[in-house]
Amino acid sequence: MTTPYGPHFENCLGDFTPHSSPKPNVEALKNRILNIINTMIDKFPAVPKNPQTESESSTYFSLIVIASCDVVAGKAEGGLYAGLGGMAYCLWHTAHSGLFPEHNAHFLQTAKLYMEICLGKLSEKHVDCFNEVSFLLGNVGNYLSAAFVYEALGERGKHKSELRFFSEFAKLVCQ
Repeated sequence: MTTPYGPHFENCLGDFTPHSSPKPNVEALKNRILNIINTMIDKFPAVPKNPQTESESSTYFSLIVIASCDVVAGKAEGGLYAGLGGMAYCLWHTAHSGLFPEHNAHFLQTAKLYMEICLGKLSEKHVDCFNEVSFLLGNVGNYLSAAFVYEALGERGKHKSELRFFSEFAKLVCQ
């Protein structure tokens, strides 16, 4: 329809009613969240290293890749914003939310696998101090998220170790 003020479309929806609140379909939203998480895990499945073919002293895990190797390699080295550390944080946060108690153990174990891949990559690369302390794009967010995951799993020693890394970076920021 055209008016003197230009084209416009008729609003076929009702007007806002004060003191009313929308009623979201909670089950549909929960199913959507689970579908997104399952898609993420299917695209980047994490599995433990094979102790027969790889060092048993290794504390992190490798990734069996279904998707493109280049994509996974990029995810493994990324920070919270675009890497496996962020995927681990997403799983920890979802488990921590209490919305999916029946999935918490799976989410936390998968988060641990992702985080240990990420921490393994961090130990292999050298970065300067300024990149090291970046929370979303650098490494600090990964160390703190790892501490969250280890705490949720009751792994106190690893939890304290990651917190020590985190506190060391605070010294760099305060210089």
